[in-house]
Amino acid sequence: MQKLAPGEFRRGWPVLLSALVGTGVGVVSLPYYTSGLFVRPLQESFGWSRTEIAGALTCGSLVLTASGPLVGKLVDSVGVRPVALVSLLLLALGFVVMTQVGPSPASFIAAFGLLTLLGAGTSPVTFTRAVTGWFDRRRGLALGIVLVGPGIAGAIAPPLLSRLIDAQGWQAGYLALAAAAAVSLPLIAFARDGRSGTATRTAPAGMGFGAALRSAVLWKLALAALFAASAIVALLAHFVPLLIDGGVPAQRAASYASVIGISVVVSRIVVGFLLDRLFAPAVAAVVFVAAASAFLLLAVGGVGAALPAAAILGVALGVEGDVIAYLTSRYFGLRAYGRIFGLVYGAFLVGGALSPLAAGWVFDRLGSYQPALYGGAVLLLAAAALVGTLGRYRSFTL
Repeated sequence: MQKLAPGEFRRGWPVLLSALVGTGVGVVSLPYYTSGLFVRPLQESFGWSRTEIAGALTCGSLVLTASGPLVGKLVDSVGVRPVALVSLLLLALGFVVMTQVGPSPASFIAAFGLLTLLGAGTSPVTFTRAVTGWFDRRRGLALGIVLVGPGIAGAIAPPLLSRLIDAQGWQAGYLALAAAAAVSLPLIAFARDGRSGTATRTAPAGMGFGAALRSAVLWKLALAALFAASAIVALLAHFVPLLIDGGVPAQRAASYASVIGISVVVSRIVVGFLLDRLFAPAVAAVVFVAAASAFLLLAVGGVGAALPAAAILGVALGVEGDVIAYLTSRYFGLRAYGRIFGLVYGAFLVGGALSPLAAGWVFDRLGSYQPALYGGAVLLLAAAALVGTLGRYRSFTL
């Protein structure tokens, strides 16, 4: 395991800032947090259904899933900075391409798929590698800080972009996103992975990708990510309609949903702090069990339990990305971190891409979210059991 001299934040703050900006403007942040703003304008322009428009998000998630290990291999081979810089520039180009979609919904779905492919190198696979290369003793907190980036973008971008779209149209919205990606390029130049910095001048220690594929720990971690994401993202996508169906006014339902966002930001910092001081699988297991209780609260107590459920859901959503990255680095080291994390993160994306559709299908067939809530609780308990059996961290030497 790599060791840094005291003062990791003093030495590594430029990398931390760069990775924070990178996750904030990257492919899993700006395109997804702002996607809802384009739904009605696209409907008005082309007459597309919401299902057709939502299909672009599913397509993008599947593209990111498939490309994750390939991006990880690039990061492991050539380093964080070149991958991040080139991909961020291509992401800006992808936003420009989005201004040319229509009139077929297939063109929109294809363009969004291309956007995610071009920007795949700006995913957490890349930027968490920068952090794990510079931070060891405070790695959990550093990862928590970096993964606040999407939450900050989600809070700032929608209100600003909404005004622009209302005033100048949806094409102007995509051009603004392209500009946001492009102007971030200078800061991304600081995103080094540690191999050329003060952390180490030798090859990083850790398990090779082939050996990792033969490890039960990898598949337990991937399954835990799949199960937890399937439950958490499905509820996140259907949380507001579930409350409205239960008689909660739309404005209050939206305010409850905002509690999720606040909880995500706070939990990432707090849990990151705890990961550096406690056994990370135990932290993850406790959070997943707590999240299962939130699902059961909603299933049994209905919308009266919405506020505590929203807070717990936000904690679970905020924890998962930090924990997956942290556990990947602790159990497998940094030698093939990009490819290994790309695979595990791909499992997370698959769950997040397909589970909202599954929950919607359950509601359409049965007229209730209750079966999906009970199913989500079971998946989260299974995720807790999986991370609870990972065993001790591995020790790697150069």
